[in-house]
Amino acid sequence: MPPFDPAVPGVLATFSGNRDAKMLSSHKLSSSLRRYRYVLTGFIVLNLAGCASITSHRGDAHNTGIDLGAPVDLQLCVYKDSQISDRQAADIIAAIQNEFSQYGVNVQVPVITPWQRPSFSHRGILNDIARRPLEPPCDRLMALVGRDVRDFFWGALLPEVLGAVETRTHTKGYVVAEMGSFNQLMSFRSPAGGAVHEFYHMFGYAHGDDRHTIVGKIAHLKRMAISNWLSGQDFFPGIGSEGTLYLSRREVDQRFGLVAATPGTAGLTAAYLKHQ
Repeated sequence: MPPFDPAVPGVLATFSGNRDAKMLSSHKLSSSLRRYRYVLTGFIVLNLAGCASITSHRGDAHNTGIDLGAPVDLQLCVYKDSQISDRQAADIIAAIQNEFSQYGVNVQVPVITPWQRPSFSHRGILNDIARRPLEPPCDRLMALVGRDVRDFFWGALLPEVLGAVETRTHTKGYVVAEMGSFNQLMSFRSPAGGAVHEFYHMFGYAHGDDRHTIVGKIAHLKRMAISNWLSGQDFFPGIGSEGTLYLSRREVDQRFGLVAATPGTAGLTAAYLKHQ
């Protein structure tokens, strides 16, 4: 391009036009980058919020001063998606067992049932698990969910639910059991870590609970489990988000309308539990 010469008509306009075009292009690029930065920041925040507030509390049991009592067994029955390998399932189960051993909870897995993911959405997956009967010897149900190509595209654009537990009884839930999306990478949580997190919810953990509250809830359910077994109920109780305690599998199934309700067996209320 020739140097600027005021004696040559049109050159100034050419230079001014190029400069303005460059400035406009630079402004558009800057605006796009800012928008991308805001979107990316929001994306990261959404992935770190919600169910990311707890992954492991290894060592908490010894730092709260709460008496956890004698060890107890809890039977976790697993539904394994055909996409999930035996090795992946074993790693997730081992992570849960290791985490909760510090509380004197011996997590045992008596049954692993082959299972096909019933839905793309997290709501459809959770509904499928929640509507399954809680059959002996199961105290809790957890589905290990595989991935497909839809998850990849969804996770590249939008926040993704990597696990959930129903809140009626906190006895049934699922976790995405394999890596496979940008969303999951940005959550900084492995499938095993996600499973540990969801298992805390199965003791009534609520987002916002501090460590003392979490350990207290586990200790309380252990005491109720021992009391339950002494009374002849071979079941580790579940607890609803409103504080209702479910002392039998039948009560859990009643809560989901899977069996007819029996008068007087709707679960124990939080007011009752405060006196235990």
